[in-house]
Amino acid sequence: MGAETVSGPSTPPPAYLSPEYVDVQVRFATRVAEVSGLPLADTLLRYTNFFRRMGFGVPSQDAPPDDWRALVSDMDARTHEDRVRLMHDALFARGDGASVTLPGRIQFGCFACEPPNAEGMIRIHFGNRVENTDVGPLHSSRIAERRKELTTMFGWLAREYRGARRVDGGSWLYNIEAYRRLFPPEFSASRASRGGPPYLHGLSTWGQFVDFRARIRPDARNQFIAALPSLDMAAPHRVFPYQVLFTTAPFEAFRREYGV
Repeated sequence: MGAETVSGPSTPPPAYLSPEYVDVQVRFATRVAEVSGLPLADTLLRYTNFFRRMGFGVPSQDAPPDDWRALVSDMDARTHEDRVRLMHDALFARGDGASVTLPGRIQFGCFACEPPNAEGMIRIHFGNRVENTDVGPLHSSRIAERRKELTTMFGWLAREYRGARRVDGGSWLYNIEAYRRLFPPEFSASRASRGGPPYLHGLSTWGQFVDFRARIRPDARNQFIAALPSLDMAAPHRVFPYQVLFTTAPFEAFRREYGV
């Protein structure tokens, strides 16, 4: 749930620019490389969100861009501190993270969605786009704001896509009641993990390490680092404090919930 605001005189930098946030991902990629035998360049690509945070898109089977390959080419020979510094500097140089938004994703305040696929499925997303204040975007005092955003989003979807059939979500945030209470009860109640590990190059897992002020959460960080020695490549995601949970409900449940 990392902040997505541009830094200014009275606000901290975006969460993904926190050196501590970079540190936990480099630690994870390093441990995956040790356990799997993969080159560190590969694990930085596929087991962190750096590639996407830098605006390169989703990792694929194609060769990464030259800029990325130059950045990670000799990471194995560097110290941990140097790896963190290089990745942090590269992230900082590429802007405020706006390029993370994938093509076709439509933003509604803190929420975003993608148009229905061929099966009528809509996928929804969340990111903190609230100016830093004394409370976070999921605080009880902000429920009305978040529900207004959801009402606007689902009203737009109902008007534009009559073929919408269901809504899916996937995030660590479904572990948190403050997030679940924003949605139809059947959507929140459907939450479940999946048999296989989730993609770890996305944004739905790593946000659990930062708070709404874009500061590292020391409890989550310490728990994660303590679990790294037990990392198993059959389920590397299990070392994270919160697991990604997946949710689904009929589109009509959202129309009823928000009156659209």
